[in-house]
Amino acid sequence: MDQASATAKAATGTGWAAFAGVFFLIAGTFHVIDGIAALSKSNYLSETVLFANIEFWGVVLLIVGGLGIFAGYAILSGQEIGRVIGIALASLGIIVQLLFLSQPTWSLVMIAVYIIILYGLIVKGEATGG
Repeated sequence: MDQASATAKAATGTGWAAFAGVFFLIAGTFHVIDGIAALSKSNYLSETVLFANIEFWGVVLLIVGGLGIFAGYAILSGQEIGRVIGIALASLGIIVQLLFLSQPTWSLVMIAVYIIILYGLIVKGEATGG
C-alpha cells in the first residue's frame, strides 16, 4: 500500500505541468507570430495599444514568445528552471495582455489561461522535477 500511495503522490500535478508546458509551446509560437506581424505592420493587428507603438510591442511579443517556447520545453523536460521561468512568464504575460489590447477578446482569453497556468505551476507544480 505504501508504494501505491507514493506513486499516487508522485503523480499529483503531472497533468498540470504537462498542460503548462504544452501551453507555453503553443502560446510562445503564437506570440512569435504576433510579434512578426506587429513588426511587419500587418493589418492582422490593429494599431490600438495603450502606450508606445506597434513595433515596440512586436519586439516584446517576440521576446515573450521565445521565452515561452523555452519555458515549455524546460517544463516538459522536468527542469525546475522551467517552472520558475513559467511562473514569471505567466505573470508577465498577464501584464502584457492587459497593456497590449490590440485584440481584446484574445487578451481576455490569454489572461484566463495564464491564471490557470499559474495555478498549475504554483499549486500543483511539484511534479515538474523540483
